[in-house]
Amino acid sequence: MRTRAECVALDRGTDHWNLQIREQGVTRTEQAKVLVNAAGPWVDPVTALYDRSNHAAKLRLVKGSHIVVKRKYQGDHSYIFQNSDGRIILPFPMRTITR
Repeated sequence: MRTRAECVALDRGTDHWNLQIREQGVTRTEQAKVLVNAAGPWVDPVTALYDRSNHAAKLRLVKGSHIVVKRKYQGDHSYIFQNSDGRIILPFPMRTITR
C-alpha cells in the first residue's frame, strides 16, 4: 500500500499487475498479485488506466471515512450506530499486527 502516491499506469499480466507509481517525483514499476482501487473520489481516473472490457464488475462510489481508534472491547465483533438522519457508523476492532 502506498499513501500519497499516484498510480500513473496499470497493466494486467497473467498472474499479477504491473503498476507504475509516482511518489515524491520518482516513478517506479511495482508488481502486485491483487489490486484494490481505494482511490475514493479519484476511483474513475485510476480505473481508466486499464482496460476493463473483460471485467463484469461495476464500481460504485460510497461516501465514508475510515478512522482508526484504540480497541475498547475484547472480541472480533463490530457495532453499528445509526444517526437520526439515517447515516450509520461502523466501528471495527483494530487488530494488533505482530511479526
